Amino acid sequence: MPRARSASSRRRPSSCARGRASGLKTAFDVGGSFLAFLVLGALLAGGDVSLAALIIAGVLVIAVAGLWLLAPATGGYIARSTQPRPLALPAGFARLVASRFLLLFGTYAVGRFLVLLVAGRTGQGIGAAVGDAGALLALFTLLTAAAALPAGWAADR
Repeated sequence: MPRARSASSRRRPSSCARGRASGLKTAFDVGGSFLAFLVLGALLAGGDVSLAALIIAGVLVIAVAGLWLLAPATGGYIARSTQPRPLALPAGFARLVASRFLLLFGTYAVGRFLVLLVAGRTGQGIGAAVGDAGALLALFTLLTAAAALPAGWAADR
């Protein structure tokens, strides 16, 4: 009698297609960022911060509701392992978390610096430069999303 396969093993790409799968995932992740930068840049350029905050909250509520409604339920049963789990963190885990934090913190700082850079180079006020900086961030994320697909394909070669 053949052994039943779990749902996660059926969705796992073969080793020869993992790069393409990773590139596609990255393209969708960064493509979502592109759309967010595009919409928020347009809203903030118009000076309507409260509408931008309302749209962010609405998208978050819709995303959580969609996840709750569309994600398959696990049935509430979690298998317990008979072997004890180690209490110590794996080697290098703290450095990995710290580096991820610093990367995201740097990304946050670059966005703010970009607004000041655009304002200084174009002679605009800070309020007017927000829209241009948002457009630049949208362009950067679009280029990243577009590069993810051929990079994933090249990783499989």
